[in-house]
Amino acid sequence: MKENIKKVGWVFLLCLLIGLDSCKSQQSVQIQEKPIAEEEKRPEWLVKRPIDIRYYVGIGASMKKKYPTNFADIARKHALHDLVSQIKVKISSESVFYQLDRGNNFKDEYLSNIQTSTIEELEDYELIGQWENEEEYWVYFRLSKQKYTERAALKRKQAESIALDFYKEAEDFYHKGEIHQAFSYYLKSIQTLEEYYGEAVTIDFEGKPILLINECFNRLHHILAHTGIYPEKSSFKLKKGTFKEVVASFSVLYKNPETQEILPFGRLPLILSFKNGKGQLSKDLQTNPQGKALLSIYSFDSEQYRNTVSIEMNSMAFAQGEKLSPFTERLLEFFPTVQSEIHFELTSPNIFLEAKETNLGKSMEVKPVTLAIKNALSAKGFVFTDKRNSADLLLKIEANTRKAGNKADFQTSYLDIDLKLVELKEGLTIYNKSLRDIKGVHLSYDEAGMVAYRKSTDVLKKELIPSLLRKLNP
Repeated sequence: MKENIKKVGWVFLLCLLIGLDSCKSQQSVQIQEKPIAEEEKRPEWLVKRPIDIRYYVGIGASMKKKYPTNFADIARKHALHDLVSQIKVKISSESVFYQLDRGNNFKDEYLSNIQTSTIEELEDYELIGQWENEEEYWVYFRLSKQKYTERAALKRKQAESIALDFYKEAEDFYHKGEIHQAFSYYLKSIQTLEEYYGEAVTIDFEGKPILLINECFNRLHHILAHTGIYPEKSSFKLKKGTFKEVVASFSVLYKNPETQEILPFGRLPLILSFKNGKGQLSKDLQTNPQGKALLSIYSFDSEQYRNTVSIEMNSMAFAQGEKLSPFTERLLEFFPTVQSEIHFELTSPNIFLEAKETNLGKSMEVKPVTLAIKNALSAKGFVFTDKRNSADLLLKIEANTRKAGNKADFQTSYLDIDLKLVELKEGLTIYNKSLRDIKGVHLSYDEAGMVAYRKSTDVLKKELIPSLLRKLNP
């Protein structure tokens, strides 16, 4: 009996312990089950994109972490890009693009440009919704298709009216023979219609329909195709060292193919450049009202025999003067090039040499200074003549030594050199340089003078001869 009671006690105790443990387990599970905060519900326009045939829709987003200070602006920008991408721009087969041999790159550039300008000028769009959480920001715009179409039609009508006025002005100037003004107003007309380059802009002019953009483009092309640059003298023969400046005159003229009338193209900016050779040219050149201009060359920095200067219409400068947009400037690349050339043949002058070299007043049979200079010039192709009357230049060399004192048993002499270059036709001194106190030391003044002469060779090569050559190779 006692044993049974003991067994029952142990079983009861065991059950009690198991029950307590079970209760603890259930209690710990309940503690771990914490409610999870549900993310704010996204609006319907984010779940499913709105479709309404009456509106263009634009939805844009940005990440707050990436754009902490301007996430709203970024989302707005993306939404407007999304909206504008739905406004289709078609390229007409009658547009100016089909006159340009550039392929699809130009069209793509144009379409991108139109999209950017449309975003910048967009009006009447509505803010329909915004939504955000800790990480994202979203915005939803829409634009009435009817309002956009009405506003676009009004804008185009105004642009067409202004462009037509410019075209009429251009035609008047053209018939008056004022080519620069005509060219300018054709450009103004075409620029006014920049947004419509891909379209067929048909305008009634003098009772007839014309494609205005195409017509302006054709008129500009026509003017340049019949414009030429005509040098008064296309070739010059020059002798090195005999000039300070070369001036060449030329005219820019338009030849009317119908009337054969020749008209000046005034106030036309030009580009000057060396096609062969190199040198210093006049800058910022443009024709005067009579279509004339002067080209100045100040130096030729080349030993080439034949130098060529190219004269070309500066389309970009013309465009900047007319305040054209970068995109309209690109159209100028398709126009004919107005260009000409002037040739300059450089030959070496004949040089007559007068030299006097002494050592302490005594004439020297071998003239070291004269020999060094003559050899250097001859090596560069310069010609010396014994006849002064057939020479272009006179080169005068004077060199002399003088006593400068003694120290202990050594005597010191100084050598002085004077060199002068004279253009004989005008009698003008074009180069004048002196070297002083080239020092020589020896046991006698005479030998010290000869030491100074020998040292002068290095001084001449470093200082005098290079500057003389620069003058003889202008």
